[in-house]
Amino acid sequence: MATPIFACGFECGVFGGHGATGPTSAAGAFDTATVRSGARSLRANVSGGTLGGAYFTIPSTNILVARVYVYFATLPTTDATLATMGISQSPGAYFKASDSKIYAGYVGNYGATGISVTTGVWYRLDVKIDVSANPWLIDVSVNGTACGQGSRATTASAGTTFY
Repeated sequence: MATPIFACGFECGVFGGHGATGPTSAAGAFDTATVRSGARSLRANVSGGTLGGAYFTIPSTNILVARVYVYFATLPTTDATLATMGISQSPGAYFKASDSKIYAGYVGNYGATGISVTTGVWYRLDVKIDVSANPWLIDVSVNGTACGQGSRATTASAGTTFY
């Protein structure tokens, strides 16, 4: 199991001070009405195809393991990025609007199978992004059920941000 190097549930209501920057657009804000635990959550609305949210500066790595909780008040009408490594082609977890499923993959390219989601439910996303070799491997599970693995044939890389 990976050793956590950072944890944030957005309960503090402050972006600065622990590596977070954001919201990345006017569509992201703290929310005190819909929370999983604690006093706040980060609400990221899709606005004009852009998902508002936050990103974190992380130590340079070529294997990123993350856990993110997602709650859909309404389902996006466009594909949406949920959790990605901030490098070319943004490998990570994605919501695909055409079938209302979460997938592993990278910018517009998804693994073979996704997990269906709906509104009003908290979903635990476990994401592992390995860009240490060719091909990159992207694994995502939703509440413990694995999505089809995403992969990208390209050279090894490393990232310093998590979105």
